[in-house]
Amino acid sequence: MTLQMEQRGTALVLSMPAEVDISNAAQIAGELREVCRTRLTGDQGLSVRLVVVDWSTAGFLTMAGTAVLEDFHHRLNQLGVPARLVTDRSLPRKVLHLVGLAGRLPLFDTVQQALPEVGKVTGDRVTG
Repeated sequence: MTLQMEQRGTALVLSMPAEVDISNAAQIAGELREVCRTRLTGDQGLSVRLVVVDWSTAGFLTMAGTAVLEDFHHRLNQLGVPARLVTDRSLPRKVLHLVGLAGRLPLFDTVQQALPEVGKVTGDRVTG
């Protein structure tokens, strides 16, 4: 499997390869569909409330890469699982804005920023 996965609390963090292009897009798309089938449904899916797609290694995004991301985002919507995307580089962000994904997928600079807060202590009570 090309994707790296890590469960962090109720978030599943998926680390994408630096490049997704025509040569590997079908493989990556298949791996993401498998994640939907095996990690986001049934008993395992109960523990995942958010998917964080870490694409911070990408210096650019190809149309094949954005198509894979669009398909995955659509599948997550069908499962009722929100997603967040991590990329801090300007060129991928521009591409995401151009294709309209930035408006539907919240963008973050780091995985830590994309992860939900477990709860903040405010005075005597915990919020979150």
